Amino acid sequence: MGLALQNDLFGNAVKPQQTESAPPEASVKYATYRELGKPVYRNSFGKVYMDPRPDIDDDAELWVTLLALADKLEPKLWEALLGFRCIGARLLPVAHSGAYVLRPHLDASGDSGFRSQEEYKAEAERWLRPHSGQFKQLLAELRKLKSKMWDAWETE
Repeated sequence: MGLALQNDLFGNAVKPQQTESAPPEASVKYATYRELGKPVYRNSFGKVYMDPRPDIDDDAELWVTLLALADKLEPKLWEALLGFRCIGARLLPVAHSGAYVLRPHLDASGDSGFRSQEEYKAEAERWLRPHSGQFKQLLAELRKLKSKMWDAWETE
């Protein structure tokens, strides 16, 4: 059974899309991440945030949260942080403080991380230093959010 042709805004005959067709690629990725148990955040405008490094999953939830906060605060900082995560930056907790710091994942070949601490420092100076105030603000916000989540979990 074929679908009836409809007219577009310019009067051209077009075949309507079938509702049972495959979902768009973003929806497939969203479902795949969910199926894999990876953290995904969708904001109120429908934008989806995922960790671009599913192979490093111990801080994936932190990265999804940080990237969503950064995109809202300053898109250029979001771009820089996304690049750092793609290369292999990690968010590590500071002992007994609830705070987080950015640290490199090192890989001498450069295939899955920064080649050296020096390379990481040079890139951080170039890309993150211009946003240092906003980056500190993001890390503080991340700490607050994680603290609230922990408090809520303890009271349940």
